Amino acid sequence: MYRLLIFFFFILLYRLGKILSISSECHTHSCTGDPCGGARVYVFENLPTLFTRGFFHISNRGNSLEEIKSVIREGNWSNALPGRPHRVTTRDPYVSFPVNNSLNTGGSYQHLVYATDQFDVHNIFDRRLLSSKCRVSERSSANLFYAPIHFASLTGRLVYKTKNEEIKKFISLFIPLVSAYSLHVIRTGVEVDLEKTRQFDKLKVLRAENARLAALPSTPEWNRCGGCNHFIVNRRIGRFQARLVGTLIHMFGSTHPFHRMQFLAIEESHEIGHTDAVPYPGHVHPSSEQQLAEWMCKMQKKQRLYDLAVVTGYRKYRDKLMRSCEMSPRCNLVYLEPPTPNPRRGGYKCRNCTVTMESNLSVILEALSSAKYCYQPRGESPTRQSYFDSIAMGCIPIVSSLQAYRTYHLAMVDIESFTLQARSFRSAMLLIDREDEVRYAVLQQNLLRNAPSALYSTRDLCFPDSLLRVLGSLLHRVEAYVGT
Repeated sequence: MYRLLIFFFFILLYRLGKILSISSECHTHSCTGDPCGGARVYVFENLPTLFTRGFFHISNRGNSLEEIKSVIREGNWSNALPGRPHRVTTRDPYVSFPVNNSLNTGGSYQHLVYATDQFDVHNIFDRRLLSSKCRVSERSSANLFYAPIHFASLTGRLVYKTKNEEIKKFISLFIPLVSAYSLHVIRTGVEVDLEKTRQFDKLKVLRAENARLAALPSTPEWNRCGGCNHFIVNRRIGRFQARLVGTLIHMFGSTHPFHRMQFLAIEESHEIGHTDAVPYPGHVHPSSEQQLAEWMCKMQKKQRLYDLAVVTGYRKYRDKLMRSCEMSPRCNLVYLEPPTPNPRRGGYKCRNCTVTMESNLSVILEALSSAKYCYQPRGESPTRQSYFDSIAMGCIPIVSSLQAYRTYHLAMVDIESFTLQARSFRSAMLLIDREDEVRYAVLQQNLLRNAPSALYSTRDLCFPDSLLRVLGSLLHRVEAYVGT
C-alpha cells in the first residue's frame, strides 16, 4: 500500500515538474538567414487605381450615373472620393488605439495592438511589399509579381445596394471589363494609357481596348509558367469576383489566360477554383523581434481566470451558445454588439455587455487573454478573425471545423498541434475537462511556437511572419509549376 502511494506521489511530482519545465521559460523565435525564403517580389505600380474605396463609395451617396461616369472621365481615379485621396494603399491598416492598463502592464504595447479591420489584408500586403526587403525593382530579377488590384473592394455592393437600375446595369458590365483590362496590363507589361482610360465610360471603348491588349504577347516573366508567378490579394471573395471569372471565360473560353494566376483572400473559394486563403489580419502587429518576444512571454505567464472565453457578435443562431456561456462561471462572455430592444432577440444580460469594436477593443482582447481556451463558432463563413486574435493572446482556439482552418496552409502548417475541435459549447467544455494541465501546457507551447505564422508584423522581421510565409509558399508552388 505504501509503495503504491509512493509510486503515485512520484508520478505527481513528475507531472508537476513537466508542467513547470514547459511553462517556466518563455518561448523564443530564432532568426532565419533569409526571412523572405528566396522570394524576390516585383510590385506593379502602373496599374489603374480605380480599385479603391473611393470609386466604390460614390454610389452610396445618391450619385447619378453621369456623376459616376465623370469620375472615370477625370482620369484621376485615385481621388474619386473628394477629400479622401487614395494611393496604391487605400487605407492605413495600422491604426493605433489606446491600450488599457491590463494589456499594457510590463512593457509599451501602444505600437503593437491596432484597430485593424478584419478585411484589411490587401492593404497590409500593399504597405508591406512596397517597403519590403523582398521587393526588387527590376522585373527580370523577380520570381514573384504582386499586382495591387483590389477586386474584392468592389464586391458588388455597388450593384446590390443602389436602387438605380441604370447604375446597376452599367457597373455590372464596367467592373468586370476594367478588371480584365487591368489583368491584361499585368500580362503584357504595357504602360497604362491614361488618355484612353478617360474614355472607359463608353463601354465600347473599353471592350475595344480589351480586344487590343488580348492580341498582344505576354511578357517573358509571365511566360515562365503561364502567369503562375503573379498574384493578387483580395479582402474577401464575393459574387463580384465570380462574375469577373465568368466574364473572362465568356471572353476567352474556360482556359482564359489568367487561369494560373494566384488569387488570395482571407477565405478559400471553390467558386473560382484557385483562390487560396491567407490569415485574417488580427489586432496584434509586432514591429520588432524583441516586442514580439516580450508579448508572447507576457501572454504565456498571464493568469487565466476562466476555462473558456466566447467573444462574438450577436447572431440569432448563437443564442444557445451565448446563454450557455453566460450561465457558466467557467466561461467569460463578451459580445461586440448588444441585442436591440426586440422581443425576438431576447434581451438578456451578460458579463461585459455593450462592447463595440471601435471603443473597447482592449476589452475584447483582454477577454481572449482571460481564458485558457477560446471557442470560435462559425458565422456567415466557416472561419473568423477572432481565431487569429486568440492565438495572439495565447488562448487555445476551439473551432467547429478543423478542416476550414486547414485552408490557411500557405502560412500555417501545423494547426492541429494547438487547435481543438468541438461542435457545441457543451462538447467544448467536455473536451476541456479531458485535457489535463500537462496537455494544456503542451498546447500553449505549440501555439506560441506557431504564433508568428498567424500574425502580420508592421515590417519585415528576422523570422517569417504570416506574409513572408505566404510568399515562401507561393514561391515553392511556382517552382513546382516550372519543374513540371
